[in-house]
Amino acid sequence: MAAHPGIIEFPRRYAFTALKGKIFEWFRKHPGTEAAVGIGPDLEQWIGLDYKAPAKIEQSALLEQLRIKLGDRDRQILILLLQDITSPRDVADALNIQYNAAAKAIQRAKERMAAILMAKPQDETAGDTPHLCKSAI
Repeated sequence: MAAHPGIIEFPRRYAFTALKGKIFEWFRKHPGTEAAVGIGPDLEQWIGLDYKAPAKIEQSALLEQLRIKLGDRDRQILILLLQDITSPRDVADALNIQYNAAAKAIQRAKERMAAILMAKPQDETAGDTPHLCKSAI
Protein backbone atom coordinates (compact mmCIF):
# COMPACT_ATOMS: atom_id res chain seq x y z
CA MET A 1 0.00 0.00 0.00
CA ALA A 2 1.35 3.41 -0.97
CA ALA A 3 2.17 5.92 1.70
CA HIS A 4 -0.06 8.95 1.88
CA PRO A 5 1.79 12.23 1.41
CA GLY A 6 1.57 14.65 4.34
CA ILE A 7 0.68 17.74 2.32
CA ILE A 8 -1.99 17.71 -0.40
CA GLU A 9 -1.02 20.02 -3.23
CA PHE A 10 -4.42 20.16 -4.96
CA PRO A 11 -7.18 19.73 -2.31
CA ARG A 12 -10.06 20.09 -4.77
CA ARG A 13 -8.68 17.43 -7.06
CA TYR A 14 -8.07 15.18 -4.05
CA ALA A 15 -11.60 15.71 -2.73
CA PHE A 16 -13.12 15.08 -6.16
CA THR A 17 -11.15 11.87 -6.60
CA ALA A 18 -11.94 10.66 -3.09
CA LEU A 19 -15.68 11.37 -3.31
CA LYS A 20 -16.32 10.55 -6.97
CA GLY A 21 -17.09 6.90 -6.35
CA LYS A 22 -19.23 7.68 -3.29
CA ILE A 23 -21.36 10.18 -5.21
CA PHE A 24 -22.01 7.79 -8.11
CA GLU A 25 -22.82 5.03 -5.63
CA TRP A 26 -25.29 7.28 -3.80
CA PHE A 27 -27.04 8.22 -7.07
CA ARG A 28 -27.36 4.54 -8.00
CA LYS A 29 -28.94 3.71 -4.63
CA HIS A 30 -31.23 6.77 -4.58
CA PRO A 31 -32.72 7.26 -8.03
CA GLY A 32 -34.71 10.41 -8.66
CA THR A 33 -38.48 10.24 -8.71
CA GLU A 34 -40.71 12.12 -11.10
CA ALA A 35 -44.14 13.39 -10.21
CA ALA A 36 -46.46 13.26 -13.18
CA VAL A 37 -48.77 16.24 -12.99
CA GLY A 38 -51.53 16.42 -15.52
CA ILE A 39 -54.23 18.92 -16.25
CA GLY A 40 -57.28 19.03 -14.04
CA PRO A 41 -57.61 17.23 -10.70
CA ASP A 42 -53.95 16.17 -10.62
CA LEU A 43 -52.78 19.73 -11.08
CA GLU A 44 -55.28 21.05 -8.54
CA GLN A 45 -54.18 18.45 -6.01
CA TRP A 46 -50.52 19.23 -6.65
CA ILE A 47 -50.98 22.97 -6.07
CA GLY A 48 -53.25 22.33 -3.09
CA LEU A 49 -56.73 23.21 -4.34
CA ASP A 50 -59.70 21.47 -2.83
CA TYR A 51 -61.63 19.45 -5.40
CA LYS A 52 -64.84 20.24 -3.53
CA ALA A 53 -64.40 24.00 -3.95
CA PRO A 54 -66.72 24.38 -6.99
CA ALA A 55 -69.52 22.49 -5.22
CA LYS A 56 -69.10 24.68 -2.13
CA ILE A 57 -69.24 27.82 -4.26
CA GLU A 58 -72.37 26.63 -6.05
CA GLN A 59 -74.01 25.68 -2.75
CA SER A 60 -73.23 29.06 -1.18
CA ALA A 61 -74.60 30.85 -4.28
CA LEU A 62 -77.75 28.73 -4.15
CA LEU A 63 -78.30 29.40 -0.45
CA GLU A 64 -77.72 33.13 -1.01
CA GLN A 65 -80.34 33.13 -3.76
CA LEU A 66 -82.79 31.31 -1.49
CA ARG A 67 -82.04 33.70 1.37
CA ILE A 68 -82.85 36.71 -0.80
CA LYS A 69 -86.05 35.34 -2.36
CA LEU A 70 -87.61 33.53 0.61
CA GLY A 71 -89.66 35.13 3.35
CA ASP A 72 -88.67 35.21 7.01
CA ARG A 73 -90.61 32.11 8.05
CA ASP A 74 -89.40 30.13 5.04
CA ARG A 75 -85.82 31.14 5.85
CA GLN A 76 -86.25 29.94 9.43
CA ILE A 77 -87.59 26.62 8.16
CA LEU A 78 -84.72 26.33 5.67
CA ILE A 79 -82.22 26.88 8.49
CA LEU A 80 -83.92 24.21 10.58
CA LEU A 81 -83.93 21.79 7.65
CA LEU A 82 -80.19 22.42 7.08
CA GLN A 83 -79.62 21.59 10.76
CA ASP A 84 -81.40 18.23 10.24
CA ILE A 85 -84.46 19.32 12.19
CA THR A 86 -86.95 17.86 9.75
CA SER A 87 -89.87 16.59 11.77
CA PRO A 88 -92.92 18.84 12.08
CA ARG A 89 -92.90 18.39 15.86
CA ASP A 90 -89.34 19.74 16.17
CA VAL A 91 -90.11 22.61 13.79
CA ALA A 92 -93.26 23.41 15.77
CA ASP A 93 -91.24 23.51 18.99
CA ALA A 94 -88.54 25.71 17.46
CA LEU A 95 -90.99 28.20 15.91
CA ASN A 96 -93.54 28.07 18.76
CA ILE A 97 -96.41 27.06 16.49
CA GLN A 98 -98.79 24.10 16.39
CA TYR A 99 -97.94 20.75 14.82
CA ASN A 100 -100.39 21.09 11.88
CA ALA A 101 -99.17 24.62 11.11
CA ALA A 102 -95.54 23.41 11.17
CA ALA A 103 -96.27 20.52 8.80
CA LYS A 104 -98.03 22.83 6.35
CA ALA A 105 -95.28 25.47 6.67
CA ILE A 106 -92.62 22.86 5.84
CA GLN A 107 -94.62 21.76 2.79
CA ARG A 108 -95.09 25.35 1.57
CA ALA A 109 -91.43 26.23 2.16
CA LYS A 110 -90.32 23.20 0.13
CA GLU A 111 -92.71 24.17 -2.67
CA ARG A 112 -91.41 27.75 -2.73
CA MET A 113 -87.80 26.55 -2.74
CA ALA A 114 -88.57 24.18 -5.61
CA ALA A 115 -90.25 27.00 -7.53
CA ILE A 116 -87.19 29.24 -7.04
CA LEU A 117 -84.81 26.48 -8.11
CA MET A 118 -86.87 25.41 -11.13
CA ALA A 119 -87.46 28.97 -12.39
CA LYS A 120 -85.64 29.86 -15.58
CA PRO A 121 -83.14 32.68 -15.18
CA GLN A 122 -84.39 35.89 -16.72
CA ASP A 123 -82.13 37.41 -19.33
CA GLU A 124 -82.08 41.15 -18.61
CA THR A 125 -80.44 42.06 -21.92
CA ALA A 126 -82.88 40.14 -24.15
CA GLY A 127 -84.79 43.26 -25.17
CA ASP A 128 -81.69 45.35 -25.87
CA THR A 129 -80.13 43.15 -28.55
CA PRO A 130 -80.73 44.34 -32.12
CA HIS A 131 -82.28 41.95 -34.59
CA LEU A 132 -79.85 41.59 -37.46
CA CYS A 133 -82.34 39.87 -39.75
CA LYS A 134 -84.72 42.81 -39.99
CA SER A 135 -84.34 45.03 -42.99
CA ALA A 136 -84.21 48.80 -42.68
CA ILE A 137 -86.56 49.31 -45.66
